[in-house]
Amino acid sequence: MMRRLIPSLIIMLWFSSLAAAAPSVSSLMQQGNAAYQKQDWEKALQAYQQAAQLDPARPEIQVNIGNALYQKKDYDGAVNSYTKALSAPDPALRQRTLYNQGNARLAKGDFSGAVDAFRRALRLDPLDPDAQHNLEYALAKKKEQEEQKQKQQDEKNKEQQQQNKDQQQQENQEQQKQDQEQQEQQDQQQKDQAQQQQQQEQQAEQKEKQEQQQAQQQQGEEQKDEEQQATQGQAGDQTPNPEMMDPALAAQILDALKDEEQKQLKLMLQQPSTDEDVDQDW
Repeated sequence: MMRRLIPSLIIMLWFSSLAAAAPSVSSLMQQGNAAYQKQDWEKALQAYQQAAQLDPARPEIQVNIGNALYQKKDYDGAVNSYTKALSAPDPALRQRTLYNQGNARLAKGDFSGAVDAFRRALRLDPLDPDAQHNLEYALAKKKEQEEQKQKQQDEKNKEQQQQNKDQQQQENQEQQKQDQEQQEQQDQQQKDQAQQQQQQEQQAEQKEKQEQQQAQQQQGEEQKDEEQQATQGQAGDQTPNPEMMDPALAAQILDALKDEEQKQLKLMLQQPSTDEDVDQDW
């Protein structure tokens, strides 16, 4: 636990010895010390500040201002006043000032600054038990603060890592979704292309079949026309040329012609002759 501030009663005695030389500063310091002892910190501060306006170079006045500010819990102001008093030529006064500054830094949570102030005070007075005690306290608080900071930093890092992990996971999911959609689009395109190619092949096959059918039909019609023309030609020719026909067909035609000639001959034989009848009448 931090120990008390060292009161600057020596300052009051020092100013009392110089009361004749500087009665206004001395009286203001006495008023300030009296108010400080009554714990009237505001009144004491006003008296010390008025004394400092009359003699700003006196470090003892800055120490007392720092003490009053410390009691008012203005720790930053107290540290500044103690810093101004460190120009004192008296080592004992500097040692007390550093001790009080260490306490002010402890009160404001500046544990590193407090450790530095107490160590400097101990260099001036290594046997000061209060400075030794407060140094140990400041070191413990500094370690605790560093551990707390490290813990907070670890938690922050852990939280950041979790956020990064969640973000990476979300990005991976989005990327997987995009890849899946892209793959589905590619599959659909391939399917459409395959269907289109199949349709084209079917159309080409149907077209080829139609062309074959048309060719066969045309060929059949041409063959039929040729047969009809051949039949008509055979019927119209009275003396067909056997060399231009099939031998079997030519034989059939000749046989038919012979039969026809025989029929005609029989008819002629059966009919009476007109000329002979006329001759007999005569």
